[in-house]
Amino acid sequence: PLEESPRPHQVWKRGPELQGKKVVSYEEGGSNGLDDSHILSRVGLVLVTKPTGDGTLEAWIVPISGDSQASQFSEDVMGACFCQPPHFDEGPFLPLLVTVHLSHERIVVNLLTTRELSKGSIELGEAEVTQEIDDTGFEDVDYRPPSLAMGDMPEALCCSLANIVVVIVRRKGLVVAYELEDGELSLIASENVGHFVIDAVMRYSAEV
Repeated sequence: PLEESPRPHQVWKRGPELQGKKVVSYEEGGSNGLDDSHILSRVGLVLVTKPTGDGTLEAWIVPISGDSQASQFSEDVMGACFCQPPHFDEGPFLPLLVTVHLSHERIVVNLLTTRELSKGSIELGEAEVTQEIDDTGFEDVDYRPPSLAMGDMPEALCCSLANIVVVIVRRKGLVVAYELEDGELSLIASENVGHFVIDAVMRYSAEV
């Protein structure tokens, strides 16, 4: 299989800034707009542990098939994910970035842009949207996680599909869903599942 086309090839390399750090999660987003075996993502998102072990993570972005220069954009995220820009049709694009933080004892969701300053070099733009999660009644909820082979980080799971963004505060069993439209995150659902959330995924139903 390694001699057949398309063959696996390196799209970025871990540099010294990420050496020795445990990767908790990795995902890619965006598209170069090409077809078939030539299609590639534009940017990678890496969440890694910190020496302090305070329950938050460092977050880095790295260009795909670029200069492999990873850029740290936060040292205290609870979770993060990429999402598709609204009204996206086809062709090359860079993703939006969703981050979850604890700020002044409140859980906050931020939506940021990504941009390419020069070919193969990616950086974040300013926060476009900030939304506070209403966790009224959950202040003292702290479900104990089971024993997990990969550990119990991150504190928040983030998922996206089309223009829907879901944030799950794992220890509170709190699931909130937003619709991204017209530059705003509108709350469309909030649910208490009553236990620690191990993992989550989003997919289209068979009827779509």
